Amino acid sequence: MRHALKNKRPLLVGILVFCAAFAWGDSYNWVGSAGGYGGDDSSWSDPNNWETAPGVVATDWPGNGSTDDVTISSGSVTLDTLPDLGILTVSSGTLSLGGFSVTTTSLILPGAGTASGGSIATTNLDAAGFSGTIASGVITMGGGTVALTPTDVTVSGTALTLTGNLDAGAKSVNLTGTGSVSGTGVIAGGVLTVSSASGIDLSGANTVASVSLTNTSSGNISYNGASAGLTVTGSNGGTGTVGITNTKQSNPQRVGIRVAS
Repeated sequence: MRHALKNKRPLLVGILVFCAAFAWGDSYNWVGSAGGYGGDDSSWSDPNNWETAPGVVATDWPGNGSTDDVTISSGSVTLDTLPDLGILTVSSGTLSLGGFSVTTTSLILPGAGTASGGSIATTNLDAAGFSGTIASGVITMGGGTVALTPTDVTVSGTALTLTGNLDAGAKSVNLTGTGSVSGTGVIAGGVLTVSSASGIDLSGANTVASVSLTNTSSGNISYNGASAGLTVTGSNGGTGTVGITNTKQSNPQRVGIRVAS
């Protein structure tokens, strides 16, 4: 028995060291001075502006040494320090980024909340319920800049590589690359328009109603869909191949998509 216990000690020590080194994230909700905790109603770094549960004031500011999820649904928040963030939700109110470049795993914009004065890099973007306007450059995704309006989500850049999901709801999605455009995540939206100069490869289970794919120079066009009744248009200006698949439709309607002769 003594030998068995001795053999387990290195494993136990390893688990304890791992747990000590890994900072588990919490969920924070902005309450500002309305929370009644004496917060200054502005500063991100003031713990008294945050709750970690209803009626529970935070003991630290979100993203200080751990990857935390944050929800802002009212007020005006000023970023005065650089946090580590998981999911950032801005449903209403204003987030002033203070010149910082923030990285999140997911950015959720379900209302008219705004962000300005810096940049937010995200892997996943949910703008299905977004009803405001955010100028190009405040949000970056897949190597491109994002512009948002109540009707459109536009991502533009040199080479776009979307590894995460982009949910635009019923909005139109525009992907424009002066190089290639590729993605392994799911793009959801109304009409998807893609323009590139060196190939298109969107392999996720994309769920848009219709798609226009235009490649102006070298490279192939490859698109995978998961939409019933998908319509595909566009052209390949180079000599590459065009491949369209759709798991919900054995023969997607192709209107005018062609390879240049």
